[in-house]
Amino acid sequence: MIKTIRPILSSYFQMIVYYLGLYEEDMAQVVKQRKWACQDCILRSGNWCSKKKHASVINYNHKSLFKNKATKVIVGCGCWLKAKVFYQEPKACPLNRWKQFNLK
Repeated sequence: MIKTIRPILSSYFQMIVYYLGLYEEDMAQVVKQRKWACQDCILRSGNWCSKKKHASVINYNHKSLFKNKATKVIVGCGCWLKAKVFYQEPKACPLNRWKQFNLK
C-alpha cells in the first residue's frame, strides 16, 4: 500500500508546485503533452480516468497480421487527471499513451 501512496502524494505535491509557478520548463512541457494525450481518451470522464469505462485493445503477433491476435480489455484506473499528469511513471496511463512523455 505504501508503494502506491507515495507516488500519488508525490504527484499531488508536484501539481501544487506547478500551479504555484515553481516548476521547471521541461516539466511544464510534459504536463501539457500528457493533458493533450488525455483529451480524447475513451477512458476519460470529465477530469477522471473512469473505472466505469473500458477499451478493447487488439494485440497482433508481429509475425502475422491476422493470426495469433489477442483482445485485451483495459479499464480506467480511477485517478483524478489533474494530479495524475504529474505522476512520475510514464506507464501510469492504462492505455500507455504517455510512454514518450517522461518526467524526471
